[in-house]
Amino acid sequence: MDYRKVQVMGGSTVLVSLPKKWADRHNVRKGDLIAIQERADGSLVISKSAAEPTEASEVTIAYSSPDLEALTNDITSQYLLGYDFIKIVGEGRFSLEERERVKEVVRRLVGLEIIEEDTESLTIQCLLEHTSLDPHKLLVRMHMLTSAMHRDAIISLTEGDTHLSEIVVRRDDEIDRLYFLVVRLLRSAVQNPSLADRYGLSPIDCLDFRVAANLIENIGDLATDVARTVSVLPRIDLTGALASALQQASFLLEELQENAVSAFLERAEFDAASLVKAYETLDMKLDTLDALIQEHPPETLTPLSAIKASLQRIAHNSVDINDLVVPELPTRTG
Repeated sequence: MDYRKVQVMGGSTVLVSLPKKWADRHNVRKGDLIAIQERADGSLVISKSAAEPTEASEVTIAYSSPDLEALTNDITSQYLLGYDFIKIVGEGRFSLEERERVKEVVRRLVGLEIIEEDTESLTIQCLLEHTSLDPHKLLVRMHMLTSAMHRDAIISLTEGDTHLSEIVVRRDDEIDRLYFLVVRLLRSAVQNPSLADRYGLSPIDCLDFRVAANLIENIGDLATDVARTVSVLPRIDLTGALASALQQASFLLEELQENAVSAFLERAEFDAASLVKAYETLDMKLDTLDALIQEHPPETLTPLSAIKASLQRIAHNSVDINDLVVPELPTRTG
């Protein structure tokens, strides 16, 4: 923390000197324009004039080993770090498999396009305009998709619809795309106070949004696990008490997630008592499932128990989202 005395010139002009190290680091010279922005908490943000164009950030990935997973992770991490241009340079010619993997990663990450390509390098550009996007809306989109995913996964289980379960599995790719996009925007907002203000987010809000986005993405993964289990589950009759219990649990899961995400986005208690009641009712319903599962053939016990565990973890994730606002819900088990 650097402290400086306030000075007054001419009886009305208030002056505070700028740290020389900061001025040198950002190449601030006599006559330059400095942007001063007041934030909601009363603090001032000082930066080089926003009217000056900012340089696009670039990074080069030196690719030497035929490790496609490492290549995927490198591109994804540089995307999340906010680079505008990602150049991949190999020691030799890229194989067809390597080029297809790069194109696959580009398709998975919103805004990326391959703009240059030769035998030994590929250049990727991010064409996103951050100021036209809104992390709030993206989080709502993630919430709506994942809520529908675990609802449809339960429907596919109770109705034996493996086609629907496959649809749920494929939706997970869209959740991943949205999650990576949200993370990129939040990192950019932390580094750029004016962008954070445009989003209406403080630094601590950005941290909370990152956690909430991760929890919602986890819900999508858990719904996918349920759907994959349905695809390999032996055909059984689920028209009785077990089907009814699963449908009720599904309804309660949707209600719990809706209330939790609404509470988080509104940054206030959405109705904590109602949310606690929904969680406790769901917990009892999931306990009931255990007894009902035991009544089915032995070969179905393990997959049905795995589905029940995934539903319980979905509930835990929803409670964790609400805990970002109201950390006073019942202790969770399981």
